[in-house]
Amino acid sequence: PDGFYPYEGGGAGAGYGVEEVAADAEFARDGQVGVNNVLSFGANVPSGGFAGFGQNFAGPVDASAFQGLQFWMYGTNSGAELQS
Repeated sequence: PDGFYPYEGGGAGAGYGVEEVAADAEFARDGQVGVNNVLSFGANVPSGGFAGFGQNFAGPVDASAFQGLQFWMYGTNSGAELQS
């Protein structure tokens, strides 16, 4: 998606893309209707490395009408730590 970028260092690798999740898919949200587009992020981070993604906005964003920001994560059960 426009404005998103991956970053990495210390030997890590990172990438992202957009995936479609159907209402009957394993990763579908409870009560989901139809197909949702989701941002998918993957990283391979060795000890001492780092990786992530960010988004640049074209200008200031007024988010005062919203109550919060929600992340939905489906991990791989690797035991790795996620920081946000």
